[in-house]
Amino acid sequence: MDKQLPTIQDNPIVNEYLSMLFNQNKEKDFKDTKEMIDYITGMEVQLSDVLKELQGIKEVLNQIQNPTTKMRLNEVFTKTETFINDGKNKLSNIKDEILYSMKECLHDFKQKGKMGVIKVIHISHFKESIEGLKKSLFYSLKQIQKVSSTIDSMTFQFRKSKTGIKNIGRLLMGKPIQSNSNDINNLNIMQKSCRNMFFGLEKLAMRTTKFLHRIDDFGKSSVKKDIKLITYPPKYKQKQNIVKGQSR
Repeated sequence: MDKQLPTIQDNPIVNEYLSMLFNQNKEKDFKDTKEMIDYITGMEVQLSDVLKELQGIKEVLNQIQNPTTKMRLNEVFTKTETFINDGKNKLSNIKDEILYSMKECLHDFKQKGKMGVIKVIHISHFKESIEGLKKSLFYSLKQIQKVSSTIDSMTFQFRKSKTGIKNIGRLLMGKPIQSNSNDINNLNIMQKSCRNMFFGLEKLAMRTTKFLHRIDDFGKSSVKKDIKLITYPPKYKQKQNIVKGQSR
C-alpha cells in the first residue's frame, strides 16, 4: 500500500501560524485560514488519487498488443497527464505561496511581539491563483472525456473486427482467427479508470468552485467588520449633538 505523502496541514509552519492566531484571539482569521488549509489538504489527497489512477492506466497501456492502438492511446494519455500535472503544479505553487506568507507573518510577530500589530495572510490574495487551478481542472475533465470517447471507439472497432473479412479469409485458409480479446479487456480496464479519474477531477473542480465562493464571503465579512470599526472624530460628534439640540 502506498504511503500517503505529507499534506499542507502536516507542515509545522501551518501549525505554528494557526497557534499564533488562536493565542492572540484572532478568531475570524483562525477560522478562515483553517478553512483554506482544509481545502488545500483535500485537494492534495484527491489529486494524488487521480494521479494513481493515471499511473495504473499507463501500466495497462504497456500491455496493449496492437501497435497502432498503443501509439494512439499513448498520445491522448500523454496530453491528459500534461493537463493534470499543470493542475498539480498550480496547487503546489498556491501551497508554497501560503507557506511563504505564513512564514513572513510569524517572523514579523516574533520581531515585534505582542506590542506590535499582528500581520495576517489575506486569503483573497490567493483567489486569482485558485481560479487558474480551476481552469486546469476543467481542461483535464474535457480531455478525460475525449480519452473515454477514443477508447469506446477502439473497443467497438475491435469487437467488429472479430467477424471481419480478414478473419473470414483466415478461416477459409484453415488459419486460426486473430483475437483482440486481451486488448479489449485492457481497454475496458482503462475505461473504468478513466471514469474514476473523471469523477475525481469533477469533485476537485466542484470543491474549488465552492471555495472560490467562500473567498467572496470572506471578503464581504471583512468589509462589514471594517464599517463597524469606523469611528468619527470628536469634533464631528460634537457638531452632531448641537444639530440634534437645535432640532428640538
